[in-house]
Amino acid sequence: MIVAPTAKRSRPDLYSGKAIGETKMSAMDIHPAATAAVIDLDNLLHRGVDRLTGRSRPQALLDIHGFCSALWGRGVVRGTVCRNRQFSPEEKRQWSRFGFATVTTGRNCDPDVIKIARCFAQQGVKEIVLVSGDHGYSSMVKEFGTRNIFVEVWSRTEKLSQELARCASSVRVCSARSAPASRKSLNGASGRTSRAGAVSAWAN
Repeated sequence: MIVAPTAKRSRPDLYSGKAIGETKMSAMDIHPAATAAVIDLDNLLHRGVDRLTGRSRPQALLDIHGFCSALWGRGVVRGTVCRNRQFSPEEKRQWSRFGFATVTTGRNCDPDVIKIARCFAQQGVKEIVLVSGDHGYSSMVKEFGTRNIFVEVWSRTEKLSQELARCASSVRVCSARSAPASRKSLNGASGRTSRAGAVSAWAN
């Protein structure tokens, strides 16, 4: 089990301005040298549809402390977590503890994830961790590549779009049991192995 860092870290505030969902977002006062993260929680935790009932399976369980610890280890200073349904008070407390804002969209959160990522880019941020394997982000990631914005995609293997993987600067596979996950460089260089520690438990 991965535990969250106990040492306090100084991190710049990201948000000020008009409200979007459950957080405040605007020009996002983040230093351009910092690494930001945008998380599509619905995509990360989606477990597909039950073939017998035709209904979506219960979402996977996420170790928020371990996930944030992995993001901190990657150099992420702040970020935003998006999903279509509300966060419980405890979930918001946990995400907020690690410096992540929560956004409830009430619909497919893809447009909000894209909008937030673009706001980071407009502020001059040159490294973004996109937590999603959805092919719908491919165009944005490809565009960021032409602007020399490094986008690292974090996704479960079964949710990773090959199109998105080709567009990304690098890919990190989220493990179901905090096992080491390969960080694959897509420019032909040999991949490095690192402990992502992103997901510690999935629902059965």
